Amino acid sequence: MKKIVLIISFLMISYSVLVYAWDGYDHDADDYIEIINEDSVVPGNDIEIYDYSDESRHTVHVISINNTGNEAEIKVYDFDEGEYRTFYMDTDTDDQRTDISSA
Repeated sequence: MKKIVLIISFLMISYSVLVYAWDGYDHDADDYIEIINEDSVVPGNDIEIYDYSDESRHTVHVISINNTGNEAEIKVYDFDEGEYRTFYMDTDTDDQRTDISSA
């Protein structure tokens, strides 16, 4: 019984370490961004992004999502910068996923 509990605990911890990013572009900053956990991109949610323009993570609030076919337009409010931003994300996420578990 203890082995089963240890195995289940190990699997849960291992799974939580694997995080995938969704790559996109911020035309205003003229640089790339990554959404740290794409599963939580829902209007009203706060999410974390990595901003390549200043090489840091930001917490942003998702305002809206507009799927335009090949890309998704995501409007957010960046708490760290104190401004509204728009990201253009590739909707073909299978090719865009990046394992950032070591980040």
